[in-house]
Amino acid sequence: MQMNVEDIERSSKLYIPKCVPSQCKSYFKRDCWCCFKNPKLCWTTEDACVASSRCPPLNFLKN
Repeated sequence: MQMNVEDIERSSKLYIPKCVPSQCKSYFKRDCWCCFKNPKLCWTTEDACVASSRCPPLNFLKN
C-alpha cells in the first residue's frame, strides 16, 4: 500500500481551538470558556469567546 505525501501532511496537522472550556465559578463544573493563549480572558459562552477580537487565534508558523 502506498501513501501519498499530501495525505501524510494532512494527517499530521494538529488543531488547537482558540477557546477552551474552563472552571470559573464552580470547582466541579466547567462553566465558562477561556482564551487558550491568555487563560485570564474568559467568557460565559464559547460563541462569545470565539467571536472576541481580544482572544487571538494561535499561530505557530510565523512568516
